[in-house]
Amino acid sequence: MDVTKRYITKICRVAQRYAGIRLQGSNIGTSEYEGLHYIRKNNGMSKEKLLSFLIVDKVAFARMWANLKKKEYVYCFKVESEK
Repeated sequence: MDVTKRYITKICRVAQRYAGIRLQGSNIGTSEYEGLHYIRKNNGMSKEKLLSFLIVDKVAFARMWANLKKKEYVYCFKVESEK
């Protein structure tokens, strides 16, 4: 394996470990944190766009979204189109 790829992998593991340590004791997981961070940076985005960013399957995304709604970090509302 290329040395650069090994360094990138190591940096990624250390960053994930750091995030896990910082989120300990809170009621939010690392994937939920990533989703909230992306939502914060892209206000008014669709769930489909968030799903494509997180690169997870639909079941995992639905579980994460339900947990965030239950913890009251996100909310959904439907805009009725005018006829």
